[in-house]
Amino acid sequence: MGCGNRESHYPELWQKRATDMSELLRDQLLDSSGRPVDLLCVQELWCNDDYIDLVRSNLGERYAYDLEVARRTGGKEDGLAVFLRGGRFKVRARLRAPLGRGCQGQRVAQLLLLDDLDALAATAGFAAPRAPPSVLVVNTHLTFPHHAPEKALQLRQARRLTQLIEEFMAEHLWASPQAAASAFGGVRAEPPNPKPNPKP
Repeated sequence: MGCGNRESHYPELWQKRATDMSELLRDQLLDSSGRPVDLLCVQELWCNDDYIDLVRSNLGERYAYDLEVARRTGGKEDGLAVFLRGGRFKVRARLRAPLGRGCQGQRVAQLLLLDDLDALAATAGFAAPRAPPSVLVVNTHLTFPHHAPEKALQLRQARRLTQLIEEFMAEHLWASPQAAASAFGGVRAEPPNPKPNPKP
């Protein structure tokens, strides 16, 4: 590839990547017993419709997942995605929101409030109707803190994410008497330095 060209400019390259991505997902979408997992959060997914359709096609009917996508801001071509096992969940509310102003990393948060249909079906014999238990899924990909300014940026993004979660819960989740919250992936940080800094 020449200078300035990207893999996305060459269908034979990104189609192979879609096939490789599908193989990786087939491994990730099954638990140790070979059963399909309920959901999977991914980051840095190329948000091209043809690419996503090819990934879905390669997964086949055995991996019947609904896909929720949240593209990054600032014209970026990648983003976040949540694979939801078909028939297990119903999306009650969703939010895709930037984690900063302008070009501050162009990171986004993806929040999904899901009704657990399997758990609701298990209560079908109760005399009184019950609200479906709900799950809050939070997916994001914060800026990696290579240097001090990026560490400060990551902290601002984390603060904004916390604010978004609180606002989303206040609007949607607290109204549900059977709510459980879960957060997934995308928060990377440097490991702590095991050695103390030498004194000057």
